[in-house]
Amino acid sequence: MHLSYIRRPRRAVSGGLAALIAGLALVTTVVVTAPQATAGPPPPDCSFTPGTQDGRDTATLSSNFTGYLVYFVDDVYQYEKYGDAGSGWTLPLDAQEAAVREGLSLRVRVYATDPGAPDLTTSYVCETGYNLKPAVTPTAQTITFDLLTNTRLSDASPALNATATSGLPVEFVSTTPAVCDVVDGELVLETVGTCTVEAQQPGGEDGEGQVFAAAPSTSRTFQVYPDPFAQTISFTTPQDMRYDAPPQALVASATSSLGVAFRSLTPAVCTATGGGEIIYALTGSRAPRIGLPDPALVTPVAPGTCTVEATQEGSVAWGWAPTVYLPAAPVTRSFTILGDTVVPPTPQPPVQPARAAQTITATGVHGVPLSTGAVAVAFRSSAAQPVAVASSTPGVCSWGKGTARLSKAGTCTLTASAAGSSAFLAAAPVTVSFPVWGAPRIPQAVKAPRVLDVLGRGEGDLRVAAGPASVCRAVGGQVAATSGGTCRITVSAGTDKVRSASVEVDEADADKPKAADMDLVGSVRFAYRSAALDARAERTLRQLAPKLRGATLVVVYGNTQAYGAGDTPANRRLSARRAANVVAFLQGLGVKAQTTTVALASRNPAGRDEAANRRAEIYWIP
Repeated sequence: MHLSYIRRPRRAVSGGLAALIAGLALVTTVVVTAPQATAGPPPPDCSFTPGTQDGRDTATLSSNFTGYLVYFVDDVYQYEKYGDAGSGWTLPLDAQEAAVREGLSLRVRVYATDPGAPDLTTSYVCETGYNLKPAVTPTAQTITFDLLTNTRLSDASPALNATATSGLPVEFVSTTPAVCDVVDGELVLETVGTCTVEAQQPGGEDGEGQVFAAAPSTSRTFQVYPDPFAQTISFTTPQDMRYDAPPQALVASATSSLGVAFRSLTPAVCTATGGGEIIYALTGSRAPRIGLPDPALVTPVAPGTCTVEATQEGSVAWGWAPTVYLPAAPVTRSFTILGDTVVPPTPQPPVQPARAAQTITATGVHGVPLSTGAVAVAFRSSAAQPVAVASSTPGVCSWGKGTARLSKAGTCTLTASAAGSSAFLAAAPVTVSFPVWGAPRIPQAVKAPRVLDVLGRGEGDLRVAAGPASVCRAVGGQVAATSGGTCRITVSAGTDKVRSASVEVDEADADKPKAADMDLVGSVRFAYRSAALDARAERTLRQLAPKLRGATLVVVYGNTQAYGAGDTPANRRLSARRAANVVAFLQGLGVKAQTTTVALASRNPAGRDEAANRRAEIYWIP
């Protein structure tokens, strides 16, 4: 709303001469000027007393004479009214609200004069001043809290990393202090159990004066496991047996009470099967159901020395409080498989059966963005043999647990191999490569208007956020920098932050736009000290509207003259009204794109032609 300075008619009111000046958004100063001496008792006297009403600052006027109350907005005369002894007055609400919206200053004076013949050339008796500011609605904000990984009690505590979209600092609180606590922003592990940490941002004002509401808290939960214990295996040596005897049971146990697994180290003489972990499952009633492993047996194949190895790989034992065990040292036992005669036959060289070839195939090999973090690649042997995989590009990727962990952009190369067996030859090594795409580099500083590419190849499902809106905003996988300030950019996958950056944005200047900048689609001019669109300007906007209806973002920069008054607050407000009027007119013509206005005042002069500087420029992203 543009504030029109209209003198209102006088209006006499009756009552006591004590009135409450209420409804002001903020009273920053109350200045009382001592009354000047006048002839005749009693001397005129009035004052303003600061106070509070309904949670807002106010001032009460007290006077002992009939006089005039006059107020000024930004030193421009606005209104006067008078009253007799015992009268009171109230400021006109419409003009007051206009001043609040414009953020102007207000001064109120009281004159001791005859209401029938007011003389405002005399000295005023008292005066007070106010700065009016529009009420601020806090901006909403959210918190991005990095995931916390499970850890052992003796390991280093996970780092607490969280950011708020407001840029204000985030606080951390443990909701499970018996298991973990937060001291000076660092996580301290106390005992084994489930640790939950909550990230909070109570809201407030940032360094640019923007006020934010408290952010919804975000929690992260992880497990604190106990430190592992050592374990040993007790393995009873099997008895000697004939090669045609039935299988013999293998007896072994671990101090951890975990199941022991067996394998034959002499498969031409004997085989070992069964053993391993007890299998636990939960039924529908959540009662544990035990699945016992197959019996551990050694079966003779041919006369000779049979050697069996017992292993326990370590795990979490079943129970309400898990106990972690390290792998046990393997234990071997050897015994004899007897033939038909007491005298063993003359050893003959073993007959090597013809072994079949085996091949390795790989699936899941394709280009991926670096933001994925890891990609699963499956290697399989045609002989069902174990496949060993190694990365030959450790700077780009590493291999572990069936996934390629990505470190930086480039080409990831993996080599797979499989050893032979009694039935299969060793497989020829297989090498696979795939590209790891990096995201575009985000510069540390740019000049507006500018479009920044944020998402890289394959990152179309990620979400880009940018702000504050007065400086920049996200447009799909890009960010449009529109005005001076710090632009904070965050790329997220769901509630997890992938990366973030801060870009310093300089306001537009007269430099020639770069190829990556937003396109200047047109401009309109205004009359001196006016934000109204004339017929020529409206005609220009109607011609641009069909093109802009398909735009993604429309940015309007308001300008005032480059010389004379210069970059003053008043010129900034005028520039903002010019930009806002252009946006409103375009929206009325069906331009549905997200729009924003920027008040440049005289910071982007077109030259010494002041008429050319009183303009609004329109940029767009198709």
